[in-house]
Amino acid sequence: MDDLPNNADEIRRRMGEIRRDLRREMKGMAANVNAMTDWRQYVRLYPWAALGVAVAVGYLVVPRRYKLLTNGLSSHDLSKIDVLVKSLTREKQGGPVARVFQLLARTALGAAEAYAIQYVKKSLAGAPSTSRGTGDGAAYRGDFREPGIGG
Repeated sequence: MDDLPNNADEIRRRMGEIRRDLRREMKGMAANVNAMTDWRQYVRLYPWAALGVAVAVGYLVVPRRYKLLTNGLSSHDLSKIDVLVKSLTREKQGGPVARVFQLLARTALGAAEAYAIQYVKKSLAGAPSTSRGTGDGAAYRGDFREPGIGG
């Protein structure tokens, strides 16, 4: 019968060790994920590659300029063509309501992305949730001992 309490104490001690090891590993993984997602680190490590990527993105993002062949058209005719082209592009882009909707959609998408990133970082960092635990703040202090176990 004396053997049973020692066995239970050993199990509790081992569970505590596993919890500490798991917490340490999760912190290490969170640090690795943070380092991998930090674009500044890649710019520091590979400045020329970062410059090349920036140039390539800039080349793809900036629209090409079109040359207008005047072929003897007067400046008055060219201004009429310019007004016509601008009116067609405005119709293509949509009115003010469409622009407001685009702005709201981009804002909502950015907020959702920021929330998702925070959620993933918290889950990888092993941030304790307020719905679990003893409520005494022990998990936030890094004290993961079982109540009544250990010193």
